[in-house]
Amino acid sequence: MALTPRDEEYVRAEFVALADLCREKGHEPAYVDALIAAHRLPAPSYVLRDGTPMVPAAFFDLLDEAGGPETVAAVFAHRYAAASRTAGDAVGSAEVEAEWFAYLSGEYGVCLRDATPEQIVEKGRLTSTIEALLKEPRPTDGAWIDALRESVDRLDRIERPFSPDFDRRRRFGTRVSRDRLIDEPRRLFAIR
Repeated sequence: MALTPRDEEYVRAEFVALADLCREKGHEPAYVDALIAAHRLPAPSYVLRDGTPMVPAAFFDLLDEAGGPETVAAVFAHRYAAASRTAGDAVGSAEVEAEWFAYLSGEYGVCLRDATPEQIVEKGRLTSTIEALLKEPRPTDGAWIDALRESVDRLDRIERPFSPDFDRRRRFGTRVSRDRLIDEPRRLFAIR
């Protein structure tokens, strides 16, 4: 299933063409394509029906911070591990490596407004918190409602809307995290 016209409208509003961003940032498109193929930069989050790769506007931020493609993975690993420690989680090298490869898929650019290691950790933490709260709903408990509202609101601030058709029907299934962990809890428990 290719992107629908509704998907393309969403993608054009939320993302930028990789070639345009390369021009803006002074990167040679063929070089960037080679870095993507070598697993040094993430894959595009979307590819339009005409073949145009689309990426988040901050696509090159980690590369710029690293100072070159050779150290991008190390910078990602350092920031991911530091964010995990700050969140109270000890992570091993296997988890960091798994998250690096997930980052390289381009899907974090799909779901996060700013696909940084810190927001990846935050999304995981908030997802776990909301799922735990929803397993044992207590809608008459004010503290439970407040905890759910706060976590849902925080996730809402960092998560993108997702494409209306492609993400929900092909990429992630019918219930993307926004639907399950933001929109549905708000509707079910009247939290806004």
